[in-house]
Amino acid sequence: MFAGFGGFFSIYSYLNYDMGDAMHLGPGFFPFVLGVILGVIGAIIVLKSLCRSPSSETSLGPFDWDILILIIGSVLFFAFALEALGLILTIACICIMSSLASHDFQFKSAIGVAVFMAIFAWLVFVEGLGMTLPLQPSSPSEWSWVTCLFISVSMLICFALVVRRVRCDKP
Repeated sequence: MFAGFGGFFSIYSYLNYDMGDAMHLGPGFFPFVLGVILGVIGAIIVLKSLCRSPSSETSLGPFDWDILILIIGSVLFFAFALEALGLILTIACICIMSSLASHDFQFKSAIGVAVFMAIFAWLVFVEGLGMTLPLQPSSPSEWSWVTCLFISVSMLICFALVVRRVRCDKP
């Protein structure tokens, strides 16, 4: 991946920006050099991995889809629910949803993180930067059907994943 990105950015900056000369470097020189460095690092990683034989220490287990669903779902939940639920409640919900992705999930610590992050987000974005974000939930009659559907589905998925994890963790 490093080699691919490095090659892409090197070629793109070389073709689309002026490289300049040794005395007066152009705007394309810096991204070109960074792309080359990134490509070289990627090539070194690829060569090292090809020279080694796989060991049991580096073999991957089965992919945990629950974690992927919870993390991506919490980002989508924030996008759809911010206007409806307000900043404080939305931040608290996505913190708890993201905490569910941990195999060491503890409800008390998730609530603590959710409260801290909600207050921190309010202080930084509303008070510090002066952004106009809704702080409180709006009336459900003002919600679009997409927002209602997405919030409901998100909560059901989280509940199902929690129930599944609790059942799987029982001896």
